[in-house]
Amino acid sequence: MKKIPLKKIIDIATSILSLLALIFVFQRFYTNQIWTLNLLSPAHLTAIIVIGSLVYFLDTGIPAVSWKLLLEWFGEPRKPLALIYSIYGRTQVAKYLPGNIFQLTNRHVLCLNEGYRNSSLLGAALFEVLGSVIGSAVFCLIGYLMGVRYEGLSILLIVGIILVVFAVIAGSIYLFPRIVPRVPLLKKFIPEDELNSKGSFNALLPVAGLIFCYFLFASIIFCVITVAVNGTLDGISLPLVVSVYSIAFLLGLITPGAPAGLGIRESIMVLLLSPMIGDAKSTYIALVFRLVTTLGDVWFFMAASLVNARLGKPEIISDSK
Repeated sequence: MKKIPLKKIIDIATSILSLLALIFVFQRFYTNQIWTLNLLSPAHLTAIIVIGSLVYFLDTGIPAVSWKLLLEWFGEPRKPLALIYSIYGRTQVAKYLPGNIFQLTNRHVLCLNEGYRNSSLLGAALFEVLGSVIGSAVFCLIGYLMGVRYEGLSILLIVGIILVVFAVIAGSIYLFPRIVPRVPLLKKFIPEDELNSKGSFNALLPVAGLIFCYFLFASIIFCVITVAVNGTLDGISLPLVVSVYSIAFLLGLITPGAPAGLGIRESIMVLLLSPMIGDAKSTYIALVFRLVTTLGDVWFFMAASLVNARLGKPEIISDSK
């Protein structure tokens, strides 16, 4: 009997999970007859989708900047931000292909053609994924602490919690070079001249800040959609809504068979928002947010394509910043 590879079993299992999640969302969509609900007027719905997608489009440019910083930290020479932006934006739509990793592989191939080293690209991709996982987990933790455990927190205590989180992140970055030499896989990718606390702190702290900003703006978009659909702040804990978005993003990210987390994120949003605002509104919010993010990715692809078309002009190629 032929032995089935573990990778194939995982791929099949995650594909089935993604399919079940999609079925769950469509079942909720049909059961609640979402198309008959007047939760938002056509004008308000259109405005939210258009404005939300444009804000999300601007937000998606932030990871491109952090990726540029990571490549430079891994020893690559500074190249125009326009080049990085064009590659990142044009390949990011590949996340909608089954597998949820094609944006990384496509970006890798294009960057190899631009002269980037294989080790630097692998290292930057590893750190980008780790940064997304850690960033979403931090936002989930902050939202949970503020929205579930400590609903009566004062502003000063909330600020204190955030500062403690940042202190932990900053301390981890500072201590990172002391950990790297003990992990052969990490040491292989990181330049020797960056294995010092000051250098790594100065290089990675801006990356952490950019990741924080990315999740902050995405969370704000999700909160605005939630409040708009609900029609009021009554019964809604905004920190908990932030936590819902973060856990949905995280689970969608780590599910290999879900293109762009399709089905997984919507299912989590429906399950976690339903106790607050009901099943019908939760399903509506999940679908509207998916429309916003998908359209935002389309804007990102179009903008990156325009930038790429302009890269042939000497004044852009000669830009060294």
